Amino acid sequence: MIKFARFILLSVIAVFGATSISYAQQTDEQRHFKVTKALNTHNMLLREVNRLYVDTVDVEKMVEAGINAMLATLDPYTVFYPETNIDEVKLMTKGEYGGIGAVIGMNKDKEIIIREPYRGTPSYKAKLLPGDVMMSINGIDMAGKATIDATNILRGPAGEELEIKIKRGDEKPFIVKLVREKIQLPNIPYYGIIRDTIGYIYLSSFTETAAKDVRNALLDLKSQGAKAIVLDLRNNGGGLMDQAIEIVSMFVPKGSPVVSVKGRIPQINKEMKTTQNPIMPDMPLAILINSGTASASEIVSGALQDMDRAVLIGTRSLGKGLVQNVRPLPYNTQLKVTTAKYYIPSGRCVQAIDYSHKDENGNATALPDSLRKEFRTNGGRIVYDGAGIDPDIVIKDSAFQLLTQELVLNDYIFDFVNEYANNNTAPEDVNEYVIPTSIYDEFTKYVLKQDFDYITRGSNLIDGVSKAFENENYPEEVTNLIQKLKEAVKPNLEGDMAKYKDEIMEALIGQLITRYYDNEGYIEFTVKNQDKYIDKAIEGLNSDILKVQ
Repeated sequence: MIKFARFILLSVIAVFGATSISYAQQTDEQRHFKVTKALNTHNMLLREVNRLYVDTVDVEKMVEAGINAMLATLDPYTVFYPETNIDEVKLMTKGEYGGIGAVIGMNKDKEIIIREPYRGTPSYKAKLLPGDVMMSINGIDMAGKATIDATNILRGPAGEELEIKIKRGDEKPFIVKLVREKIQLPNIPYYGIIRDTIGYIYLSSFTETAAKDVRNALLDLKSQGAKAIVLDLRNNGGGLMDQAIEIVSMFVPKGSPVVSVKGRIPQINKEMKTTQNPIMPDMPLAILINSGTASASEIVSGALQDMDRAVLIGTRSLGKGLVQNVRPLPYNTQLKVTTAKYYIPSGRCVQAIDYSHKDENGNATALPDSLRKEFRTNGGRIVYDGAGIDPDIVIKDSAFQLLTQELVLNDYIFDFVNEYANNNTAPEDVNEYVIPTSIYDEFTKYVLKQDFDYITRGSNLIDGVSKAFENENYPEEVTNLIQKLKEAVKPNLEGDMAKYKDEIMEALIGQLITRYYDNEGYIEFTVKNQDKYIDKAIEGLNSDILKVQ
């Protein structure tokens, strides 16, 4: 089936590539002929395969595979949504879907589990807990199934009842009945006063109510006595551009240019300015960004940086300077297609990857720092295009050690926390929670009891050297030296648990707070207690960075 889909793709590409004249150089009439010729070839091929192939052909599956293969030659943001996946479009634009309101995943035993129930949703009301195994859904056995299989059953029209068989620890399996609801994911999981008079807003997405939510949060924080604002856009992958423009308008004068859009079709090209008077024209503003900050988030952070209205703290953003539109297609299908690039007030485009020019292996290439062009903010500060937004104050994030990564990825922390939380209560208010002094010792004992083996980078390297030397006739002292090196770098689990306590404890606390107080509580606890970005943001608010140079 996949081979036929690839054949369809190659046929279409062959038709388009049958001339030495570039597609961009052809007239509209020439391009129209090429498209018509390609579609006729595609349709005839499909009919013949369906009529003559030795086995029955799943035409819908084959066509969808062909469409996805075609779009994959463009960029990762141009996506076809079949009728069965329309909920993804709703989630992307409205932040809503029909379901039970829980993150699901797999445990070490390949069982489908609840990883996090969202506050106020059917899963939360039914008191499902992280770690709960979903043995069956509506009588369908989940053994051996993938998470997508469970998702396809759990999501659907609101109002329908679901029956889930749950296994929790050593308890006897039990049945939970719940009703799907329209799940509305919040644009702002948390906001509040975090340090004296510092207001904080964590904006996680740009759905159609994002600007209204930010406006309400800002006004509420101001009424609580906020004298400065920290807007957290870390790991915000973006969303609707109009919401980004409206958020920028809350901080800058009416009529300020925010973003211009330039595509191949002239009708798409336009410049967008703020249309409202600001509600916070003078409030000091810091914005937190990282490598997960993208698209609409980069418009907000980049535009406010270009206008010298905000100080940016963190690490370089993703670099997504492309604009997508969702277009309706026949039979309730939809296409999200890249139509343009956007440019922020200084004139720079932040797109980091060039999908129009690919290497000999078909891979898109990133723009090297040496080719980034220089631009200037309104106040004369130098900024660059082509690879995301660079923060004004850089925070160097150190990567977790392999031990910590293994403890997280293999769910040792997740499983321990679930077991711990089942046996230990916590106060209702996250601000009253005190991290138990003995919890790391308990976790260390738990890990040492497990059948847990991990490899350090050093031991992995020496093992490779040792294997390379196996068939070589080296003197005995060389092989002895290699053996000594192997012993010297051999992982010491108990010793490394003590050595990397600080970073492992950070991951452990994060999981523990999330288990007791869900994601909203985790954000509140973190920004108030152990977030180095917040400390740097306060420094930035008190710095001279935004003074005109």
